[in-house]
Amino acid sequence: MSHTQHCPAAESGPQSLHERRKAVLTCPRCAHASPPDGDWRTQHCDRGTELRCPDCTTVLTVHEQFADSDTPK
Repeated sequence: MSHTQHCPAAESGPQSLHERRKAVLTCPRCAHASPPDGDWRTQHCDRGTELRCPDCTTVLTVHEQFADSDTPK
């Protein structure tokens, strides 16, 4: 008797990158879900770049922009 286990997901063949992804962002307001590089909208603001939901425009996060003088050396 063999103790080898088979993984059905591995046997199903090649999958696209989005099908294998574990990281998914979910909008807290409307529950829209997509990978971090998915269909989220970006909008520039004074603080940096906002990541917004494409369905309800809720801001999920802000990627702050720093002046060169703020960058650690």
